[in-house]
Amino acid sequence: MNINSQITKNITNELEEKTLCAYQNLSSHWQIVKITNLPNYYWEKAVLPGQKIIFITSIKAILKIFSAENITAVLIDNIPCHQLKIN
Repeated sequence: MNINSQITKNITNELEEKTLCAYQNLSSHWQIVKITNLPNYYWEKAVLPGQKIIFITSIKAILKIFSAENITAVLIDNIPCHQLKIN
């Protein structure tokens, strides 16, 4: 296999493992969303009430949602990103 074929194969494999996802905060409180289950990858974002976010991540990622209603953040849900996939 030549170098161009290998690069194309690596890029294709990487793109196949990623997906475009969307999440909307339907609560009346701030939320913190995180992806922490992937090796060498950490993503965190504050989401305002009613705000919709769109992001690209691994199909294997799990979005953790924390309520920021009180002083401390409380985990309220874990959503596999394949369920948030935009078709």
